[in-house]
Amino acid sequence: MPLRIWFKLSNKLKKQFLLLVLLNIITALTEFLSLASLIPFLSIITNNKNEKFLIFSDYFDFNLFPNSTNKFILTVTCFFIFIIIISLIVRILNLYFNNKVSSRIGSELGIKCYENYLNKSFSEHQDYNSSEIVTVIGSYIDYAIIVSNNILNFITSIFLISSILILLFLVNKYITFLILFIVASTYIAVVFASRKRVRINSKSIAELANKQIKTVQETTFSIREIILSNYQLNYLNIVKKLIRDQKDILAENRSLNNFSKFIVEATALISLSTISCYLVINSSSNDSGNAIVLIGVIVLGLQRLLPSTQLFMNSYISILGNYETLNKLLNLLEKSTQKFKYEIKNNSLKSFQQIKFNSVFFKYSNSRNNVLKNINLTINSGERIGIVGKTGSGKSTFINLLTGLIVPTEGRIILDGKDLNNSKNTSELYSWRNSISLVPQEIFLADFSIAENIAFGLNFSSINQKLLKDCIKSSMLDDVISSSVDGVKRLVGEKGIRLSGGQKQRIGIARALYKKPLVLILDEATNALDPFTEEKIISEIEKLDKKITMIIISHKYSTLKYCDRIIEITNSSIKEIDKKILNL
Repeated sequence: MPLRIWFKLSNKLKKQFLLLVLLNIITALTEFLSLASLIPFLSIITNNKNEKFLIFSDYFDFNLFPNSTNKFILTVTCFFIFIIIISLIVRILNLYFNNKVSSRIGSELGIKCYENYLNKSFSEHQDYNSSEIVTVIGSYIDYAIIVSNNILNFITSIFLISSILILLFLVNKYITFLILFIVASTYIAVVFASRKRVRINSKSIAELANKQIKTVQETTFSIREIILSNYQLNYLNIVKKLIRDQKDILAENRSLNNFSKFIVEATALISLSTISCYLVINSSSNDSGNAIVLIGVIVLGLQRLLPSTQLFMNSYISILGNYETLNKLLNLLEKSTQKFKYEIKNNSLKSFQQIKFNSVFFKYSNSRNNVLKNINLTINSGERIGIVGKTGSGKSTFINLLTGLIVPTEGRIILDGKDLNNSKNTSELYSWRNSISLVPQEIFLADFSIAENIAFGLNFSSINQKLLKDCIKSSMLDDVISSSVDGVKRLVGEKGIRLSGGQKQRIGIARALYKKPLVLILDEATNALDPFTEEKIISEIEKLDKKITMIIISHKYSTLKYCDRIIEITNSSIKEIDKKILNL
């Protein structure tokens, strides 16, 4: 899994990671030196004459102090303190940059994940559950940062453990090997005992996190029904159980972490006390200084080794514990996606002559039957086309094909002689999409001002105020604006909760007009309006530039009276209806 993360990182972040590995090596070296400097220090204060431990004495013959009697011990002591301070500074820097780089790794993965999601095709989006992407972006990024930090800690601990063990082996390889064997055996036993449980818990944590988000989302989407049906307690109990179950599992993983720590610490202390007792008992009075120096170095070595070993274990268990959550994030990154062409995303067509459906068939991947079959239709620039049909007849599918959101199963859609869905030249498709404004049946409104919802995607300072005013007038929003002291800065609330259905539809129409489209599609865009307002808006839209091509989908024939042609979709096919038959 760490390799999967590595391949998803930018080159800049990879360089930072490698520099951090270099800093880890430097940290290990300073740790080695701090322990090594303890040997001459203990040898001097215990008056130990052993040549093995005084091998460094020649390197401390500096005239730092005038008093020749204490010159050596003061020099060694200062060197020992200096090395400890350097080691401290390096470890603090290591900790800081570990957290910094892991945070950037998590951020980069999250941004790429969101970018990947945005750039997927419309068909791919239809396969996604919204709670899944919200969970991945909202919650799993934090887990990615935790795992990244643990991977870095894992690497740091390996270097630290190696440096400490090398020194201890140089001091006394037999005692070091014995302690290493006991501690390593204990850790391995603990890991094998807890590994399976941690992996099971990891999967449960990911599933519970997704269920929590999904349930909360469903609550916000259906709050009216919940209140009317008095289901608050039902949903509260569901969420309460999900939260408690997840936190209990997290607590179990933390307990498994600490469980290993306590066992290893106890094992190491028992081993050390036993070995120390043996050394003291079996050393002569002349050799007691050697035993004290040896015990001192081993004690300090273990004091440094145990936290590093515990860091190693904690990082490993945490990586296992967050495996499933990070795996879901990486899977989202690795799924095939249609790359978006940023360089042409703001370019729209200046004009077009006609768009043609040539023997177009379409069926969804999970269906055996065609929703639309053998569609042959030409729409000329500036035409007003009305579309009617029963619910489920394929009207929305036709619009999705027309806008290039989905690709025909068979046949082609031709824009001015060019295949709209040519995979080798997608610039035509993106330009066509950017030339279309669609007013759907359900208008999405963000929790911004009316102005920002009309000029969707722009902040208030970037809005063309004259164009905004014209769109407000054409969509009959004047009364909504004038009724609020905040005017166009009036906040609409989440999903437009502070507005009526008709007001939301009018904002949707104003949004479509603000884009100054070549093609305007109204998909049941006036069904929430009263007849008077609907008539006024249709009349205003009719006054728009005659170069604008309009596609109006409606069950009300009265809204189609300005249309040049009316197309009925029935039995997966299309046919043109004579307006005279409809008395239009």
